[in-house]
Amino acid sequence: MIGSALEAMCGGAGARPVAEALDLKHTTVRGWRRRFARRAALLAVGFCRYVVAVGDLAPRLSGRPDAAAAAAAKAAWAAARRRFGDGVGALWRVANAVVGGHLLSTNTDPPWAAA
Repeated sequence: MIGSALEAMCGGAGARPVAEALDLKHTTVRGWRRRFARRAALLAVGFCRYVVAVGDLAPRLSGRPDAAAAAAAKAAWAAARRRFGDGVGALWRVANAVVGGHLLSTNTDPPWAAA
């Protein structure tokens, strides 16, 4: 649910319409967007590192940091599917696994930092 909301907002949808569609308070959805935006640059780099680690080419990203992070998450998911098959799971489940369960929260020891 969080991932689809973030994806919609990165595509230009506002927090209120997304919240209404998900039957959530707009403050909840707005909070998700703010936390994602604060971490967007770090997330984009981490997802790109994952893409390269599984043997694919890093995606070319442009635009706002939150849109770049969402695009990099999609690239990581696509790379995982190419490498490990369709059973890897849904986009945002894979994205959350890549970042060690810290898509929206601070992670002082991100999985990609050990490389």
